[in-house]
Amino acid sequence: MKTTSLVALFIPFVVNATDHHEVNLFDERIVVEVKTDTSHAFDETPIWQTLEAKGWEDAKQAAQGNQVSEKLAEELAFRESLEKLKNAMKRRRYNEADTFLAGNESWVTCERIQWLWLDLQREVVTGYGDNAKRKFQYALDNCQGHEKSTTAKVFGWAGSGAGKDIISRYRQSAGFDETVAKGMEHDLMLSTLSKNTVTSSELQGMEPSVKARKDGNAAEVIGWKYIEGDDAPSALDWFDRAIRWSGPTQKRVEGKLLSLQKMGEIVRLKEEHQTWVKKYPNLSDLEFVAEPESALNCEGTARDCLVSLLEKKEMTGSDYALQGWKLYEIERPMSASIAFERALAKMDASDPDRDLTQYGYVMSLQQLGFEDKATALAMEIDDDETRIELDRQLAMKRVYTAFNAKHYETTLSHIQAYEMAYGKDVKLIEVKAWSLYNSQKKIEAMKEYAKLTAAFPHNEEYQESYMIIKCGVTTKDPKCKKYNS
Repeated sequence: MKTTSLVALFIPFVVNATDHHEVNLFDERIVVEVKTDTSHAFDETPIWQTLEAKGWEDAKQAAQGNQVSEKLAEELAFRESLEKLKNAMKRRRYNEADTFLAGNESWVTCERIQWLWLDLQREVVTGYGDNAKRKFQYALDNCQGHEKSTTAKVFGWAGSGAGKDIISRYRQSAGFDETVAKGMEHDLMLSTLSKNTVTSSELQGMEPSVKARKDGNAAEVIGWKYIEGDDAPSALDWFDRAIRWSGPTQKRVEGKLLSLQKMGEIVRLKEEHQTWVKKYPNLSDLEFVAEPESALNCEGTARDCLVSLLEKKEMTGSDYALQGWKLYEIERPMSASIAFERALAKMDASDPDRDLTQYGYVMSLQQLGFEDKATALAMEIDDDETRIELDRQLAMKRVYTAFNAKHYETTLSHIQAYEMAYGKDVKLIEVKAWSLYNSQKKIEAMKEYAKLTAAFPHNEEYQESYMIIKCGVTTKDPKCKKYNS
């Protein structure tokens, strides 16, 4: 931009028209100077507008080739770093985030609140410890107007374990809002409620907040917690509240009906069932209207449990499995195998108890001597641990079968295979020793049996068996007279 300045020096003088006919307005003493300047000022306004409207990338491109102010340059650098830091945190690239934070510590200020929040988030990621508390407290004490947002963010990052401390600090801040604090306390309560186990005192402590908010979802959860605690009347009350506050759902109605059933309110149960089954047809599959049967008596003897099972009108797959185990317990493998077979027929392939039931079936068949069928069924079990245990049991069974048939060399071969697969088993030491003895490997038998006597020095039966084997090797020991006579 060119400017022209006129500098004039006027020397005052008197003009007398009567004395002079010509008036000379310009005197040679008047100096006129024309000066031309060029200004280099740059208007950054459009770039700032672009920064706010389109973001730092467009603004940075618009600024290229121009000498911008330090303020604009720093703002562009900040916006760019802020976006990259956000992405690093979002993708959990914490080393990358640490680099950004370490290089720009001056941005951790209330004026740069977004950067301060990300710095705080990075700290909380490592745990809500002393550093996180210190940074959180700094924000509460200094960043006026951001107390609510900062607290909400930390509450979300740190989890329920830090909830009480976070809410307590927020309550002491200048921007404290009772409604916000109550909301956080309610969220903290819901988090506690979602745990697998909640004590009755914890439930009672939560109830006022749920009632005040008329939170139907929380009321439903409380209802199920009371069902788990066998407090059907309280459960019914909370399922009713859930339906009243947030409307019915099939699960809420199911909880209500189950509560009535546990309370023995059969007449009301039937009425409620007939009412709700129209809205939720699937409730007809739950058989809520059936008269409750007497509880199984399976805490005593196996025979009492079996009698109790026989009194049931209709047995489920789980009932047959229980019957099988009880029959197996009293050494009735044939009846046990039949019960397990019936259980498997009633169980779905996805039933979590199916593998265990199959295991019982295999064990029953083993006792009956159906080795081939037992082995084939064992291969069908999906659970790896159960399969391993079954394979071990089958390997053990082969040892005893061969030994009882007096096939001692085969017995020793099976024992060797067992030990290679599963390691040494104290139950097989005696079998191995006698198999060696009967295979005329008496010195080896004596050494093997010595392991048992050393392990069980007070077992008279083992000590006596050891002497029989020892005296079969040598008769010099005076004690052998007793065993050789």
